[in-house]
Amino acid sequence: GAITNNNGRYTLVVEPGDTVLFSAVGYKRKYLRMPGTVSNHFLQLDVILEIDTLLIDAVEIYPWKSYEEFKEAFVNLKLPTDDMERARRNIALLRTQIILDHDPDGYANFKNIMEQQYRQTYSQNMNQSWQILNPFAWAKFFEALKRGDYKSKKNKSNK
Repeated sequence: GAITNNNGRYTLVVEPGDTVLFSAVGYKRKYLRMPGTVSNHFLQLDVILEIDTLLIDAVEIYPWKSYEEFKEAFVNLKLPTDDMERARRNIALLRTQIILDHDPDGYANFKNIMEQQYRQTYSQNMNQSWQILNPFAWAKFFEALKRGDYKSKKNKSNK
């Protein structure tokens, strides 16, 4: 076997007529039979593998080592009795979920940078407005809450 370098290249010594198996996680295997004769004793090939989507079950990780630890933590759980304290914790949890659920890809990053540059270009000599004071942004936020946009994916699939 051989392992590629950072550029995906490697050197492999084979005999003429041998069959080489190319494989990588997430790609379909490819068999390639080496030609019987090669000039200069070297053969340079570009082997392109097809993407193969693997469907695997989701794994949920819990902070308890055993069911007994979970049971003990559950029994000893102290819930806030004050409505304001519960609301504060729920808002903090929502903020964390919003931050963690956002996983931008290359296209989203590019789009965000372009939008920032656009805003900077067209508002260079203007006072910047704060979106937290924007009533339309608040209205959109409350509509999203009513629709359930900020609920976890697990809760959405159970409904």
